[in-house]
Amino acid sequence: MLCATGRQLRVSTWLLLPLLFVAAALGVAAVPFMALGWQVEVYGALFGAGVAVGLANSDEVEWRADWQRHGLRWPYLAGLGLLGIAVDGMTLPAPVVAGLGAPAAVALMRMLRRTQRQSCLRPRPSSTPVYRL
Repeated sequence: MLCATGRQLRVSTWLLLPLLFVAAALGVAAVPFMALGWQVEVYGALFGAGVAVGLANSDEVEWRADWQRHGLRWPYLAGLGLLGIAVDGMTLPAPVVAGLGAPAAVALMRMLRRTQRQSCLRPRPSSTPVYRL
């Protein structure tokens, strides 16, 4: 998704991506609420969007083992969706949400910029023999 020819994401980067997305979106929404003195309500649908971001980028992860692809990807995304259901409707103080969301937005932008600077070529798997003529 990040590159048509397949830029590889580290597993740790992929694990952070949906969480940073959710925190950054909440932080951006909290800024006008902070000026009005309101509280921010957390919606489960925002976590669903975070799950969609994680799912859309899960094919670009450099999984180190097959168990990670199946045993980490699906339970992690399902857990994030269940967390969204659990916190749906919770209200939080806007300054706290904005204080957490601003660094998350900066980290998300830096992560995306760093990923864009990477080469779009996937490394050749070490098990693939190279034949030269």
